[in-house]
Amino acid sequence: MVLFFEYTNWIWQFTQYERYMEIYSIHNYIKDDLTLGQLFAFNTLYEISSYCSSIVARMKDGTIIHGRNLDFYHPELLKKVTYNVKFVRGEEYVYDAVMFAGLMGVYSG
Repeated sequence: MVLFFEYTNWIWQFTQYERYMEIYSIHNYIKDDLTLGQLFAFNTLYEISSYCSSIVARMKDGTIIHGRNLDFYHPELLKKVTYNVKFVRGEEYVYDAVMFAGLMGVYSG
């Protein structure tokens, strides 16, 4: 499967340009560890294999809360690549997110 992505990842430039550039940028940073095709395969496998259970509720005061688990296989491996990110714009705090190294996008923010 990874071999397929080694030869076809360029298609994302035309179909999902922003996602392509984000994965390409991740690759430029960690290129000694993973190939570009491996990163595209990793991101695609996430999209087709993740199933998460969640609940959204409104508190009596109107506050909305969201709880979610990440129903992934191999939780011991994922623990090693999970990190918390604080996003800022200039000097201003914007939001926090839980991220997985090598995957693009915010999965829990």
